[in-house]
Amino acid sequence: MKIGTFFLMFLGYSTMGLAHLGASWSTLPQSEENKKFLAAEFTGDLSTEGGMGMQGRYAYKISQIQQADMGIGFGGGQRPGRIFVGYDHEIFPDYETQPRVALRGVAENERIGAVNRNKLGITPIASKGFNFWGTEGFPYVAVPIGLAFEGNKGSETYAALAVGIDGFLPFEGMKHVGVKLEGTINISNAMTGVNLGLNFPL
Repeated sequence: MKIGTFFLMFLGYSTMGLAHLGASWSTLPQSEENKKFLAAEFTGDLSTEGGMGMQGRYAYKISQIQQADMGIGFGGGQRPGRIFVGYDHEIFPDYETQPRVALRGVAENERIGAVNRNKLGITPIASKGFNFWGTEGFPYVAVPIGLAFEGNKGSETYAALAVGIDGFLPFEGMKHVGVKLEGTINISNAMTGVNLGLNFPL
């Protein structure tokens, strides 16, 4: 808990953040019900007028197949701020040769330039656990899609492709800390970027 709190405070003072589409921490096994964790995520928007930054996330494991989260990001570039809530529901577990399949719903308010956008989206996610040199990792692919509403301009659809991997740090004394690396490619009205995160159980 102390390490996680310090890390989040350090990030808050040392860097900025921005919005990022993706799979959240849905694919990283958090097997215990009622488990909670904080996540700190470095983000990079590679779109025109993008920037580097961070966002913080609080997540709660409701049951073996359900997880809820909320978070906030701050930053420069074209996406200076964001707040969001999300919910993950597992449809099929990772079992033998079968990949895990889940759906993630999200609602967010995002600032782009001088305007605010409200988004409602859903993200199908497929993942599979593999052994990498004695450490388990969980590669995944996700497709965030949804609607974005901007003032009196009506709505527009957005879509992206996210590919990443989740796992735990392999270092002694740090094996409870989750780690994520994700890349997102814009398909329509979304962003192209990267996400590197750590999560700390509470």
